Amino acid sequence: GNQAVYGGASVSATTLSSGGSQTFLSGAIVSGLTVNDGGTQIIGDGGSAISATISSGGTQAVSSGGIASATTVNDGGTQAVSSGGSAISATISSGGNQ
Repeated sequence: GNQAVYGGASVSATTLSSGGSQTFLSGAIVSGLTVNDGGTQIIGDGGSAISATISSGGTQAVSSGGIASATTVNDGGTQAVSSGGSAISATISSGGNQ
């Protein structure tokens, strides 16, 4: 399934599993997200992700203007930060990719 989070909205404690995706845009705040194998979180311009956990096979994509704060990337997980995106205080475990 796909979850779209628009400006001014906030979401907490969400889990994305295989085939699931979450896209959020300017002014949206998502906290405590867990991205499992096959799940994708896309942080658009002006969106903020706080304390996400990216598990093996999961991906967090930070687009230009997006902010990811305190992300934990576990073994086999991926955090991809595009030009203009920001990753603050990320923890990259052994086998994690940034």
